[in-house]
Amino acid sequence: MDRARVGNDATFNVHATDAGDWSVDTTTALTVDINNHLALRSSLQWPCNNRPALQEGDVVVIGSGGIDIDIGDVRHPRGGLDTVFTNSIIISL
Repeated sequence: MDRARVGNDATFNVHATDAGDWSVDTTTALTVDINNHLALRSSLQWPCNNRPALQEGDVVVIGSGGIDIDIGDVRHPRGGLDTVFTNSIIISL
């Protein structure tokens, strides 16, 4: 019986009409059996989006007297790469 398993999943998505709009999602996981019914799984997911979603932020200009002048909101792209670390208990009946 194998006590530990390593796995890697990768997904590549491309927009059908716009090849510049793509994303990649990879997950690497280590699963260790504790006994016949329990296992511990640790995984690291790296989703990368070539065109990340937009988020709103404030545009603030500091005047000559040190006073903040709020001009308004602007939309700017989020970071293109995130990381997600997950630990899971797997129960097999």
